Amino acid sequence: MAKKVKKLTDEEIISEVEKKTKKFMKAARAFLATKAGSTEVPVEWEVSVIMLETYYKEFLELTMRIEQLDSLTIKGRYGDAPNPILQVRDKSATRLESLLKQMGMTMKSAINLNVVDPKKEESVLTKYMKGKVEVR
Repeated sequence: MAKKVKKLTDEEIISEVEKKTKKFMKAARAFLATKAGSTEVPVEWEVSVIMLETYYKEFLELTMRIEQLDSLTIKGRYGDAPNPILQVRDKSATRLESLLKQMGMTMKSAINLNVVDPKKEESVLTKYMKGKVEVR
């Protein structure tokens, strides 16, 4: 059975989207700064971060607007047809996912990163002294 969704006004939707986007971007910036080995996101990544915020906000707003619809179909020339907002949201999701992959922010890409904690990584000299380095 479908979950009942409270009808929201445009202002409420925008407010909710802004709140969620702000929370997501704070976490995303922290992740990217850590990935860069810094306390802040590098300046050269700033355009990608702005795109990430835009795509995320767009996807969230479209998703919330779809939840507000009474029906996912519209009356078309030849009968019922899918609401065009569904296609727009799918394209938005594709753009967002592509950017998240490029930034290493999906679950799969994060697993493939093999991130090493610099504190736990031994120096080359320490590895050599322990006999872990192969000598040629």
